[in-house]
Amino acid sequence: MHIYIYSASEMAAAGIQNGDQITAISWYKLSGFEMSSGRTGTFSIRLANSSNTSYSSPTAWSTLTSGSTVVYSNSSYNPGTATGWIQVSLSSSFTYTGGSLEVFTDWAVNSGSGNPSTGKFNWRTSSASGVALGVSATTVGGVASLSNSFGNNRPDVKFSFTSSGSCIDPPTAGSAISSISTVCNSSVNFGLSLSGNTVLVNNGTTSEDETIVSLNLENLSSGVYFLTLKTFGVSKTDKLVIQ
Repeated sequence: MHIYIYSASEMAAAGIQNGDQITAISWYKLSGFEMSSGRTGTFSIRLANSSNTSYSSPTAWSTLTSGSTVVYSNSSYNPGTATGWIQVSLSSSFTYTGGSLEVFTDWAVNSGSGNPSTGKFNWRTSSASGVALGVSATTVGGVASLSNSFGNNRPDVKFSFTSSGSCIDPPTAGSAISSISTVCNSSVNFGLSLSGNTVLVNNGTTSEDETIVSLNLENLSSGVYFLTLKTFGVSKTDKLVIQ
């Protein structure tokens, strides 16, 4: 049982705005182990919009989860042998409202014989003081309170989300400008996509230091687009809202 919090400033830095819909969460798996043959676990995820910025210890699980929403529950979960980012698609999207976001995870191995897994599941973490709590249990929801700060570490996660369509400074109708920094002359590829479908692809040549790319958008329908520029291993993505 674990809980960790992401501040409003961290969410904003990740590009997630008030009203955006969180659709999936990924954790970074370091070890290539999985559940043993025939064995599974029960894994659930809750999310909550919150004004909290840190946690005190110990705190009751029932108190922490009050007001949270179950967004994923799987009674036969197996993370598999893959390492790297492991994505869990939520059963229902969650609307972020602009404050802190609390993530609750509850995992327990289902009953069975023999070793439940082929080895220990290790996940990548980063230092983050006062924003994570957890405890080990043998059953889902099996401990009354959380008291372990895990050395003030928090799991590294990625949130997948869809935009609410809000934009502070939407581009003026008919054109948009984006720039990408380079260290030498090179080719630059750029593409514009809508809901994962590429609608415009082009390429050009950069000069040293920076290139300005101007696109004519007059013939595109209203919607949220993502403009990606790539050159010499440098990639930049801008969100555009055409109204």
